[in-house]
Amino acid sequence: MPILLENLVNALPKDTEEKVSSAKDRLRQRIRDILAEETRLFLQRKSRGPRGRTVPINVHVAVQAGLPEVLQPADKQSIEERHQISIMLAPFRQTLAALHESGQHTVEQLIPRLQQEPIAAGLLDGRERAVDIAREYANFLLTQLRQFELTRFILRVDQDVLGVYFDRSQNLFDDPEPCIELYWGVIGLVARDLGVEVSDLTYVVLAHEFGHAFTNAGIDAAGQWWKTTNFKRSDHELKEGLAQFYTELVCQRIEDIAPGALKAYRALLPYQPAAYQAHTRWTEFTTEHVRSAMLEARLFEPGAGVQEFEDCLCMEKRRLSANAEEGARAETE
Repeated sequence: MPILLENLVNALPKDTEEKVSSAKDRLRQRIRDILAEETRLFLQRKSRGPRGRTVPINVHVAVQAGLPEVLQPADKQSIEERHQISIMLAPFRQTLAALHESGQHTVEQLIPRLQQEPIAAGLLDGRERAVDIAREYANFLLTQLRQFELTRFILRVDQDVLGVYFDRSQNLFDDPEPCIELYWGVIGLVARDLGVEVSDLTYVVLAHEFGHAFTNAGIDAAGQWWKTTNFKRSDHELKEGLAQFYTELVCQRIEDIAPGALKAYRALLPYQPAAYQAHTRWTEFTTEHVRSAMLEARLFEPGAGVQEFEDCLCMEKRRLSANAEEGARAETE
């Protein structure tokens, strides 16, 4: 009988939803503050009317039960029954890997040393074979575990499924109303599969979705934002790449208060579709290069392509380098 994702969600620990909700409340404002600093964009608008008062944009963040719409059809969530053992073993992936690695090290390094020392003869007496047995058994279970990867199965749809970002405003050009939904069941399943804490993965997802909110609705010094129609028409790879770029920055900056977030980000990344790894091509560029190129791309009509953005990246790098060289020359004159 096929295994359904909704049944796996129902089998999660009962406090999973509370862990997601608590994590969201704990670092929501901190994540917003970091993104405002890194992007120098602000979630605020000038109100209409002669006085033009500045008002903040409230990003509605909800923790949702069930599965996102893209995972709800039966053919999107049905898993062959034979993969049950892999799903069961997944939470022990790191433990088994550590057991295999430490067993290997013990067999190759420690035991030969003990065998060379007459004083250590009483520590052997055939007991060392148990280490090899444990190492081989750990490797056997890891082989079984790798038969099916739940995280890869869930993320194969190439869309945000741990959380989603959308603009619920009816006006496609003005006054965006950014919304974020976190799917606690999917976060719980993926956290369990990767062997990371639910709260840490929640921080990663929240940072990613707020990354979308800032790049889309954040206002710059010139009062510009990424118009909703242009944002929607821009390359999926570009939007996800930018969100991922800022997610990594957030995880690095909250390491003092949430040290597991960066670990969760790095554990998740290899399983994510190609669009979510576009930012790994930008390692030669600084955060200022990315920020400047992003501001430029937001103005493209009717939307921006990832290649156009990367061309902007190269131009920004040359421009900022030229400015720095000019400044250095001016100081020496």
